[in-house]
Amino acid sequence: MQASVPSTAALSPQNNLAKSEGTLREWVFGENPPMVSPAAASLLPVTNATIKDVPPILLPFVREDDYLSALSSRFSDIAHSANPKLESALSTGLTLLAMYLVIYPCHHPLIGLHCLELAKVVWNVGIVTPTEEAKCAPMAGKLLDLARSTMVVSLPSSGFEGEDGSSPWKDLQNLEALLGIDVKD
Repeated sequence: MQASVPSTAALSPQNNLAKSEGTLREWVFGENPPMVSPAAASLLPVTNATIKDVPPILLPFVREDDYLSALSSRFSDIAHSANPKLESALSTGLTLLAMYLVIYPCHHPLIGLHCLELAKVVWNVGIVTPTEEAKCAPMAGKLLDLARSTMVVSLPSSGFEGEDGSSPWKDLQNLEALLGIDVKD
């Protein structure tokens, strides 16, 4: 992982949640998460971490199934909110992405699907909050790049269609078209 984790106060999901989640994001992404910093590379960090690599103060996150479920629900609530806020969407979405990067291999389908979902949420924030639009489009584009680079390895382009014909690949292509991203398949 990239950043050193402070060893002072015991951080846990029960003790100062926002600070703990910030520490988790910094440990996984460093100071410049690839999807929010123009200067950062557009690649996800390859963790190759095992449970032995996780700093002890972050172990409650990795070991607590209830926390991952609650975090996922919190992100879903933000994603389906009528008026999502960029800051909460990013902090919750990036925390969930950080958890997935610690738990799963770097090309796990869930990582690509989450990057796609986070891109949709960020895009929606830009639509409903015009003052955020200039920030949201480039972030959504980077998240789509990350989603595509993961999904191309781990998720077949067919066979995952819903009854209505929807699929993650169609969602990705539709949002790329909205953002004016031309991808050669």
